[in-house]
Order: sequence, then C-alpha cells, then structure tokens
Amino acid sequence: MQPPFSLRIFVADGDPDGLRIVDKSNWIGKALVFPRALLPQVKARPELEQTGVYLLLGPRPIGSGDMLYVGEGDPRALWCARVRWRWQTQCPAWRSTCVACMTCARS
Repeated sequence: MQPPFSLRIFVADGDPDGLRIVDKSNWIGKALVFPRALLPQVKARPELEQTGVYLLLGPRPIGSGDMLYVGEGDPRALWCARVRWRWQTQCPAWRSTCVACMTCARS
C-alpha cells in the first residue's frame, strides 16, 4: 500500500477552469494546468524557468477518452516556443489543455 499524501490545488485567477497550480506533499515539483487560451499569460510565470515536461491533452475526435502528447522543456523561452509550436503546427484543435510539470528547486 502506498503512503498517504496530499495535493494542494491553487486556482490562480479564481476560475476553476483557468490556471491551476498543483503541489504534492513530499515532491520537489509543481504542475501548472491551464487551457490553450491562457498560454500567452502563463508563459511569463517563473515556474517555467525550470526544467520539466508538458502534456497536451484533449478529447478524441472519434470515440471516448482523451488523446495525449508528451513533450519536454527547459527554460521559459523553450517551454513556450515548443508548446506554442506543437499547438499551432502539429496539434489539431482537440489538444485543448496543457499540464506543465517542473522542479521547484534549481537542478
């Protein structure tokens, strides 16, 4: 059995469908969850100065469930450029949500 843990979800702009910042107890990371439309505002966040991965997800065009794309990012410019490029050139409109996971400490 896994030991218990807690998750803290901070709704940064007061909109539960907007930017959410997720912390897990005993984890050195943090996750930002946000819709596609918020990328211009989110790209200025200091968390994106850290190394991490991002997930682009959304509903399948046919059938049930979600589709997922996994990418990697380094400091802010690279994170945002890669996410924007994937969303604009390689990802169809179904990819509507981004989950960016990064370390909290410089490593």
